[in-house]
Amino acid sequence: MTVVFAFYIVGLLGSLLVSGVVSDRLGRKPVLLPALALALAACAIFATATTVVALIVARLFTGIAVGAVVSAGMAAVTDVAGTAAGRPDLAEDPRVSGDAIDSTDHEDLAALLETCAAALTTEEWAEVCAKHSIPMAPVLELDRAHDDPYVRDGHLLDTAEHPTEGTVRTIGIPLRFSATPGSIRRLAPVAGQDTEDVLAELDAAR
Repeated sequence: MTVVFAFYIVGLLGSLLVSGVVSDRLGRKPVLLPALALALAACAIFATATTVVALIVARLFTGIAVGAVVSAGMAAVTDVAGTAAGRPDLAEDPRVSGDAIDSTDHEDLAALLETCAAALTTEEWAEVCAKHSIPMAPVLELDRAHDDPYVRDGHLLDTAEHPTEGTVRTIGIPLRFSATPGSIRRLAPVAGQDTEDVLAELDAAR
């Protein structure tokens, strides 16, 4: 399996070195669409593989696809974000779209990102990303998290009736099983509620 994984690394590194340059010259789609096709082919090969050679080919295809998405995909996101933030020049900025990002540019890039992010509201960025099929989710403030549709509909947070504290908000059970549905069976204990049980367990463990 080490040999199989080595081919993934070879494909990944090779793709990272080539995909960025090719996407700058030919465009993002001519790189990303073949990468998607390779990823789908890798899935098909993995599903039907019966030999080590097939696994090697699938791993190689996966590495190439991931490398292309990381390089050309992130460049495409930069193109979209730069235009939306009123900074179309970012697509030509070597600190962003160069073959490799220099570690000495990290502080400049952080400041640049902060400036671009502030150009639109969270809702506006969500609309931009949705328009261009870019996966995106906002970082939620704690006081707003329970109102988010994903959190609410997925039951990541739920309310329950505490014996002494009334209605409380607690972490929900997002997984759903038809035969064995989960439920909130116990809430946080009040002070001293479990003291006797804990002492009994300690005494039994001696």
